[in-house]
Amino acid sequence: MELSAWITPAIVAALIAGLVNVAGWFVTYQRERRLETARREEKVRDYITALRAEIRCHNFRWSETEAVEHLAAIAARIEGNPSYTPFVPRDAGNKIYDAIVNEIHLLPAEAIDAVVRYYAQTHSVAEMVEDLRSETYDRLDAARKTAIYRDYISLRTEAGRLASEAEDALNNWRGAS
Repeated sequence: MELSAWITPAIVAALIAGLVNVAGWFVTYQRERRLETARREEKVRDYITALRAEIRCHNFRWSETEAVEHLAAIAARIEGNPSYTPFVPRDAGNKIYDAIVNEIHLLPAEAIDAVVRYYAQTHSVAEMVEDLRSETYDRLDAARKTAIYRDYISLRTEAGRLASEAEDALNNWRGAS
């Protein structure tokens, strides 16, 4: 039996159809990968834009110059009137960070550290605010109140510095807009 007897037009057609099918799978896979990559980059850009906005909003309120002047004024008021307790409002929170924290791994590696350190600091500031709003703080003597308030301002100032670092890290991403 000759080899040409086995190679009939039907077998050739089946081989060609198989090759076309495999090529189609390959092309479809490549297209899906490109679309998935584009969607991921768009999501990362959106996260970075939102985080930058939230961090910038916080950083605007936490400038070091304002903090030094503010601390001097509050310390003078506490020392002048030991029963005075400064009102410390709660911050709005970290709504954007809290919404995307489970997908923080999508951010550029160089930005994750700076962003996480910043938000850990904002958590410390929020905890300090709760202490400053407590009755225990209200009953402290003037020197202790001033020292604790100084610590609060120091935490806020550090948060401002970390916010600047986080903004820089987010701005330096290749896809940042």
